[in-house]
Amino acid sequence: MKKVIFIVLIVVLQVTMFSQNKCNTFLKAQLTDKTLPAQFDVLVDGNIPQLLKDQKQLGVQVNYYAGNIASVRTSLNSISNLIAHKYVKFIEYRPSKPQLMNDTAMVRNRINPVKQGMAPLTQAYDGSGIIMGIIDTGIDFNHPDFKDGSGNTRIQFIWDQNQSSGSTIPMPYNYGIEWTAAQINASVCTHNDNANYGHGTHVSGTAAGNGLATGKFEGVAPKAELIVVALNFNNSTNPIYADALSYIFAKATAAGKPCVVNASVGDYYGSHDATDLQAQLMNNLITAQNGRVLVAAAGNAGNVKFHTKQRS
Repeated sequence: MKKVIFIVLIVVLQVTMFSQNKCNTFLKAQLTDKTLPAQFDVLVDGNIPQLLKDQKQLGVQVNYYAGNIASVRTSLNSISNLIAHKYVKFIEYRPSKPQLMNDTAMVRNRINPVKQGMAPLTQAYDGSGIIMGIIDTGIDFNHPDFKDGSGNTRIQFIWDQNQSSGSTIPMPYNYGIEWTAAQINASVCTHNDNANYGHGTHVSGTAAGNGLATGKFEGVAPKAELIVVALNFNNSTNPIYADALSYIFAKATAAGKPCVVNASVGDYYGSHDATDLQAQLMNNLITAQNGRVLVAAAGNAGNVKFHTKQRS
């Protein structure tokens, strides 16, 4: 009898260890310390079609997915079900602490020859017919550089991840507030980039300002339409970068337009070698169809010597 009990305990221990190996280091620590919020989002690598079928039984909700990686809303009560699910290969949970990472201008990037269509280009490029996505602190939507000649906004959508009331909550992300071009033109939008340093306004101007304010200073794509996501820099429960990219690409696809997204923010969490699940999910979103590009700032920490390699 004692031998049977011992064997059962060994099996249980092995199953528990195997399950724990399906979690990244941060999730393991949070589970051990019991410091997870009541509800939170994780990124899951696995058989997504099967996960979609089983989500109700597991007590989780698949927010969205690209390829083999999904954003999944789970809870303290359901995370163990997700970990134990045989079609789940790996689960990643980590906080995001973005930092502003754009302190350069476009002076040395030879933008003017592109706008003029100089050889070897066969035409000029000014952003016409393109969606310019901005993932940053937000945007001053009243600035003349983001309006057309008739005074109407060029900003099609703003998703402010910091707000909780005033308009529609964008789905399937289920947090923050979405503002439309119609609401901006009607002066009912309450988004405020000044509360977050105005960094996003500066970046948006570099990317797509049309120079109407002074007649002098144009951005790279002055005739592009804009979709802006104002990140919540204190959000530790959602994959905010992947959510933002998914949101912008979905809007651009619905509009039938190609999309270039600029992200002049970043943090020092994650692999930084494109192996963590958030990076893989974002890559899957980019490669899901033609006409999608993501541009990211290189950062302001080139002088910092740090490196580690582990699936964490």
